[in-house]
Amino acid sequence: MLCEVFQELLRNILRHAKATKVNISIKESSEWFVLKVRDNGIGISHEQKVSPSSLGLLGIKERLRKVGGMLSIQGVKDIGTVCTVSFYMSKQ
Repeated sequence: MLCEVFQELLRNILRHAKATKVNISIKESSEWFVLKVRDNGIGISHEQKVSPSSLGLLGIKERLRKVGGMLSIQGVKDIGTVCTVSFYMSKQ
């Protein structure tokens, strides 16, 4: 599941962001897993984030919902976008 989410985030950057750099960070603790993908592209708008035609983002949200995860997207025009994926690591 996480691999598919990561691939879709990178696919969206390639298709839409016009970025020249991507920074990826992964943090894991005993309770949380956080994947952050940052690009230096054109920045996603609010309208793009909530559009029903943003199928890639809808797919990511659906996958994360199944495991209790969250997606946060912050875009700044002409500076870039930061996507943060996080989910709680349950102890089993």
